[in-house]
Amino acid sequence: MGHPLRIIFLAADPIALPSLRFLHQPPDDLPVKLVGLVSQPDRPTGRGRMTKPNPAAAWAEEHDLPCWKPEKPDDNLVASLAGAKPDLLLVMAYGHLLKKNIRELAPRGIWNLHASLLPAYRGASPAVGAIAGGETESGVTFMEVVRQMDAGDMVAQETVPVTETDSGADLEEKIGLASPTLLASTLALFCRDEKIPRIPQNHAEASYTRKLRKDDGYLDFNGSAQFLARRINALNPWPGAFLEVGESKLKIGRASAETTSPGEESPGPGSLLPDPTGKTVRIVCGEGILNVLQLQRPGGKMLPAEDFLRGFSFPENIQFPSHPMESLVLSAEEWSIRQKANR
Repeated sequence: MGHPLRIIFLAADPIALPSLRFLHQPPDDLPVKLVGLVSQPDRPTGRGRMTKPNPAAAWAEEHDLPCWKPEKPDDNLVASLAGAKPDLLLVMAYGHLLKKNIRELAPRGIWNLHASLLPAYRGASPAVGAIAGGETESGVTFMEVVRQMDAGDMVAQETVPVTETDSGADLEEKIGLASPTLLASTLALFCRDEKIPRIPQNHAEASYTRKLRKDDGYLDFNGSAQFLARRINALNPWPGAFLEVGESKLKIGRASAETTSPGEESPGPGSLLPDPTGKTVRIVCGEGILNVLQLQRPGGKMLPAEDFLRGFSFPENIQFPSHPMESLVLSAEEWSIRQKANR
């Protein structure tokens, strides 16, 4: 190429920050130039509900990078981006499906850094889905953006490990930090005008994750402790899972599972079991025992269970209520049925 590859990035969430930093100061042997960011509008956030930019937009503003923040990617945005003359568009955790006028804007195409090892965990919450699904590894996929959600051809992937106590935020941080390595190798192909490898996805093996809701934090203790622990960790920090104590909700930070049975004489699912160490809150499940490792009172700080219990006592013989839980991950067939029902 006769000039650096001009790139506009579409992103909002913290997972994209390592890639933004990489593109802002690329290595000398990678002739690329970050010329702008498309992000979400400023929104009220935190306890004070002050209007603030999202992490990606805040970074762009701190570094004097042109930043567009439309409510939706519309024709006005297309005109503005065309004026910036991008060679290539990159997307990571932007939050909007992109129409044809955006997808066809840049001559070198539009590509997505998707936070999963596709075709698994397409959709809005891939890191949450990987943890809830019990995966031992996840990663990021460099893929082409097409009309169907996360269904485009893949170019390459970078893998990261998933531990039993990783939270959703932990895994997103790992994936974010792994993304510049993937960018370096894939963007080098564009800069050298090499043929871009395209690996079609096996759509029959796809799984899908949905947008999270506040009521995803309700728990059903009739299920297995292992399943609940994965779900709790996956939903940390948002929306978070919680224990209901009267009218109050205690937010759970992290959890683990014991596969041993509490015994035939134990109380029913949702009941507390004593912990001789005083370091965890142990709850009977339909299968196994859930160990709550971190808890937070309304308006308080997240604390290790041991510290939390120094200032809080559960009512005697409490049994936490169980609620139906909607799956966080759907098969390709389930996703198709849901999409048809919503048309």
